[in-house]
Amino acid sequence: MLGALLILFIALHFSASALGLFPQKYEALALFLRGLADRVPSLQVGLLLLLGAQGVTGLMLLRRSGLRFRSARCEGDSAGRYFLQRWSGVVILGFLAVHVSMAMLRVGHPDVESVRRGLFAGSVWLILLYVLAVAATVFHSANGAWTGSSVWGLRDARPDFWLRLCMTLGILLAGLGVLALWPFIT
Repeated sequence: MLGALLILFIALHFSASALGLFPQKYEALALFLRGLADRVPSLQVGLLLLLGAQGVTGLMLLRRSGLRFRSARCEGDSAGRYFLQRWSGVVILGFLAVHVSMAMLRVGHPDVESVRRGLFAGSVWLILLYVLAVAATVFHSANGAWTGSSVWGLRDARPDFWLRLCMTLGILLAGLGVLALWPFIT
């Protein structure tokens, strides 16, 4: 359930960032969200708790299974997907440390867009980190939804439907992720 909430947040976050294609609309949304965060701090606390719970759960699973390819814990699913799920989680955790640090630099800055553009300017490594993070997030979300549908017993009756749904989720998130990055790296 935590993963489903985070997937919803990621879709909203990518959508909001994609508004960077329209700087005035992006700036207006950024100002609105900053004001909302100031008025309702429990939203930020809730998001941090959600991220923390998902991170702790992921680290516990990682401790049990490790990062090696052959894992006895595949439970009938693809060993490759299980391996990539763990690695994408590690990439996401590392990225979140950078992303949250960068967000803290922007707190209170009146022109969010220029700060973000300035952070990407001339930094191929930072751009590559964001591209890798978007790819890891997309895979982790879609594969997590696929795995979750099995754990919750949803895949039993209609596995083809759930496969299509999770693949569509991945494609939509990938598209939103590219749109979210594009205005800030071009």
